[in-house]
Amino acid sequence: MKPGPAQIQAALKRLDPGIRLVHIFGPDEALVRERARIFGRQVVEDLSDPFLVVDLDGKQVADDDAVLADEAASLPMLGGRKLIRVTGLADNGLKAVEALLDSPTAENLVVAISGDLPKTSKLRKATEAHPRALAIACYAEEGVRLSSFLQQEAQARGLQMDQDAIELLARAVGPERDIARNELDKLALYTGGGRVRLEDMEAVGADFGQSSYDKLINAVLGGNAVEAARQIDRMAEEGEAGIALLRAVLRRLWQLLEVRTAMADGQSLDAAIGALRPPVFWKEKDALAAQARRWGPERLRTALNRLLTAERDIKSSGSAGDVIAHQCLMALAAAGSARR
Repeated sequence: MKPGPAQIQAALKRLDPGIRLVHIFGPDEALVRERARIFGRQVVEDLSDPFLVVDLDGKQVADDDAVLADEAASLPMLGGRKLIRVTGLADNGLKAVEALLDSPTAENLVVAISGDLPKTSKLRKATEAHPRALAIACYAEEGVRLSSFLQQEAQARGLQMDQDAIELLARAVGPERDIARNELDKLALYTGGGRVRLEDMEAVGADFGQSSYDKLINAVLGGNAVEAARQIDRMAEEGEAGIALLRAVLRRLWQLLEVRTAMADGQSLDAAIGALRPPVFWKEKDALAAQARRWGPERLRTALNRLLTAERDIKSSGSAGDVIAHQCLMALAAAGSARR
């Protein structure tokens, strides 16, 4: 079934015992993982318990139509229920999912996660329609919703955050809820509770003022190929996946296109940047303005298509992901060196 927001919140507290499969998917990978953990802990307290937790991947499910139904029907040695976790579930696992949902003996809970499935996905349609399945789409928190989430988490720790501090935190952590909670824990320890100002944020986290991706973004879109290569090498050494770098630059391109569209409608550059939500951190406004002058709407659309194509290529089987991402970014830096 496809639950509404209130039904999702109720299920996160107590899942209907008639549900055999919780299928969680969407572009917000952090929220997908978090909700999978919450549902899993409704079945077993220790998610690392090898006797009560079975881990499968999408390929295993696709290769064996009976594996989910069999695991869901198996009895734990010491009684109780088992948790079957599936990562990377895709449309090629549909037959196994159908066998699970139709099984008369499945008692254990299956929690399966997928990527960002389109509405046309057969797997998504099946889990959204079946009464024994709970299909939950996870989309990134942004704007007012993200600020509201951060305020609630801050208040739970006895913190009252100034609006500019909330905006800075939102920009620094994005939709990554676990990271947000960790940063709020640090702020609570640093301040001892009470009011949190911008200077508190900068004292606790050196990276708050500037995203770890900002130097890369500004080098690529500023047309500085030498600096772009240096930043790519640095982030590769730190273990950053190439697709994460693409998405960081992609977010800036969408911002720039929004700014240029507003300018075409008669807004000034400053007003267009000021209208962006979430707000642009003040230290980045000059760089973003310079990029908006450098990149026209058509060039932005071309760049967006290039990055989206690169991401699709990375996701395809057997692709050299980081190499594709790095080559795409360097090509973009070369294109950005010319003002048009």
